[in-house]
Amino acid sequence: MSKKIAQLTKVIFHLHSKNEENGAMTTAISNAYEKEIETLLNSANSIISQQKDALTNAQEGDRWKNKIKELEAKHLAEKESSQRQFDDYKVALLTKEQEVEKEHKAKLEEARIDVLELKAAFDRRIIEFKK
Repeated sequence: MSKKIAQLTKVIFHLHSKNEENGAMTTAISNAYEKEIETLLNSANSIISQQKDALTNAQEGDRWKNKIKELEAKHLAEKESSQRQFDDYKVALLTKEQEVEKEHKAKLEEARIDVLELKAAFDRRIIEFKK
């Protein structure tokens, strides 16, 4: 019977040793899985952060594009307004030039008539003087 007790003791010792080895292995595997999960979480968080930054940059780019379009539209409106003002100024200037030209032609015609009248009067006086 002591032989059976010795065998049972060996078996219990062996099982106890196996249990400790399995416990250590289970702990090591569990730690390895936790590290791997932590690595995956860090990687996923990094990717999510990069995607958020990319989205923010894309939205900012869209804001800049809209701002540029607004400025272009404003520039075109101001350009058209300036062109209309310039065209109106040209028309007004041409009108004024024509009026001034008419006035000068009228004055020139008056002066020509006055010269002709004076010449005629001079010629008459010469004729009278000669008589």
